[in-house]
Amino acid sequence: MSSHKQKIGVGTAIAVCVNAMIGSGIFTAPAAIASSVGPAGVLAFIFVGFAVWCLALSFARLAYQFPETGSFYTYTSAWAGHAGGLFAGLLYIIGLVFAMGMLTHVCSFYLIKLFPSVSMKFLGLSVLAILMILNLMGAVLSGIGQHILLFSTLFPLISVIVVCLTHMQPLDSIVFAPYGFSHVLEATRIAIFGFLGFECAASLFGIVKNPQINVPRAVSGSVVIVAFVYALFVGSLLFAVPLSLLSDFTVPLSTVLAQVFPNHGWLVLAIHCSILSAILGTLHSMIWSASTFIHSLIHRITFIDRLLQNQSSYTQYASIVILLTGLIATVFLSFDDLNFFFSLSSLLIVTAYCLAIIALLFIKEEWQSFRNIITVLGLGTASIILYFSLQGVLAAFV
Repeated sequence: MSSHKQKIGVGTAIAVCVNAMIGSGIFTAPAAIASSVGPAGVLAFIFVGFAVWCLALSFARLAYQFPETGSFYTYTSAWAGHAGGLFAGLLYIIGLVFAMGMLTHVCSFYLIKLFPSVSMKFLGLSVLAILMILNLMGAVLSGIGQHILLFSTLFPLISVIVVCLTHMQPLDSIVFAPYGFSHVLEATRIAIFGFLGFECAASLFGIVKNPQINVPRAVSGSVVIVAFVYALFVGSLLFAVPLSLLSDFTVPLSTVLAQVFPNHGWLVLAIHCSILSAILGTLHSMIWSASTFIHSLIHRITFIDRLLQNQSSYTQYASIVILLTGLIATVFLSFDDLNFFFSLSSLLIVTAYCLAIIALLFIKEEWQSFRNIITVLGLGTASIILYFSLQGVLAAFV
């Protein structure tokens, strides 16, 4: 009886999924899309929204079929064995490290506006050091902290949408696809960043009432909401702001808005601080979640598990946090091409997604119920994102 009362409904489940997906990565997308796609970039978010819907529903089915912990390792090892599971987990971790390296760069772009006399490298490393200490102290975001993080992300999104929709350029002066529609699919490697975290759908089966019906509803509802908000945000921005002002990755969005809307100084400052708060909160959460995932993964490796058996759980976790932060700092110092970050992170993380949901193709009842149609669609759309991500990675070395 008590466990039933603890179950959540569809509305709360949608809120959980939306909170997991909406992240600070969306604020780096407009510059990348403006420089290669233009206003037609909204189509990339619609396409990725459909791809994520298929992938998220597949992850929900994986959680039902494989209720054990371990996510990427558990799902991939079901069809590819122990080595395959470790490989998928490793791809996901490396992808996250590069994603966090990118966010650290973006964070330094926003911090330099508040501390103009300090170098961006120092600011980025300082942020990582502080977040590492907070994680070592066990400072996990509370429920209130999660709500503050969500507000910090939603406030600039909604504010930009409202301001831009009321100051749009004349429609006859806007070229919807200045670089051609062929670049729309290329932008999917950028758009996917705004949806990372949808795999949380896998954790809902144990906490939602009537999960077989309500989890797909929650997944569908949350993906539609996030895709709509993102498309509206990017679309309104690209229709109101000259593309030339958005083409530089290193210029914070708030700086661009200050040039275009000089009479909204207080709002631009609030947006700047809110975006910075969202980036810091996302980095903090990602370091914690990635460390927790690595902690569960290393115990799948026999010789490492034996080496660590005499160490306390906290010592193991602390060592992982320090190592992970060091890797992020190394990436941050070694690479500064945000296009490369987008491409490599998307390539690795989406590959891990695909390796996980392939497990559903080996389950007979998934074919009999026709649910694998969604799985196949997810793999198909993800393959398109992977193709352009690989192109982006190769282009960085040409």
